[in-house]
Amino acid sequence: MPRAGGIFSLVPGYFAVDGTTIEVSQHNPVFEDVAQALTDSLPRDGSAPMTGNLAMGSNKITNLAAATNPADAVRFDQVPVLTGLTATVAELNFTDVVTAPIQTQLDAKQPLDADLTAIAALATNGIVARTGAGTVATRAITAGAGVTVTDGDGVAGNPTISAMQWTYIASQATTSGTSFDFTGIGAAATELEIFIQSSQLSGGDIMQVRLGTAGGIIATGYDCEVGWDTGNQGGATSFALPRPTSAPVVVTIRCMKTSTNVWFASIAGSAGVAINGCGYVDLAAVLT
Repeated sequence: MPRAGGIFSLVPGYFAVDGTTIEVSQHNPVFEDVAQALTDSLPRDGSAPMTGNLAMGSNKITNLAAATNPADAVRFDQVPVLTGLTATVAELNFTDVVTAPIQTQLDAKQPLDADLTAIAALATNGIVARTGAGTVATRAITAGAGVTVTDGDGVAGNPTISAMQWTYIASQATTSGTSFDFTGIGAAATELEIFIQSSQLSGGDIMQVRLGTAGGIIATGYDCEVGWDTGNQGGATSFALPRPTSAPVVVTIRCMKTSTNVWFASIAGSAGVAINGCGYVDLAAVLT
């Protein structure tokens, strides 16, 4: 019978005994099996190739010659130790085995360093800052006085910084009923300061300061009280500045948002006498 599992066994009955006739069944099958077993064996001189995979059974191939061609098996001492992905084709020691595309990929790699390792270890969101050699931290832009910050850590988008802005209106010659509309107030605004200087009123005129939204100027819903030496005045349609005397009005109005779209105002100034007041209005939308 042919070799099975690496073991060759002769056909039963092969054994010849003196004085007996050798039968065909004893002679021919045995030599046919021997011929087949020799054919299936790997010749030591390499005159015939393997016809299947060679299982080593956890054994080593020893005394292997160094590889010189792409299809050669590589010896252990020909396998390079790559440090920092900076090995070149020459350092690999088997140039014919490593192709140019592999070297191109190696050259394009960023060498590993302590800074990259520190970045890889980050587990928090925010703006990355290098705080020292091999150390990083996440930071966020925070608001200071007169400044508002939206998305300071950059997670939802670019950080937006809004600073206090001042609008100056030059002297105007006006008549009763004239108004000035200051637009473009940022949605993040939480405080307004309005300075009025040298405004001359006549008769029973008053100045009114009203806030507005994208829907227009708001003329209702105010609760304002302003007093001076000889009287006082309330207002439900604006932050009103009365004319207690014939002197020019110099006044400051400070408005501050205390909750969602609710604005409180403090009023202080002079028109020959001291003027003081306060008020508030609850807007239906963001001040613009």
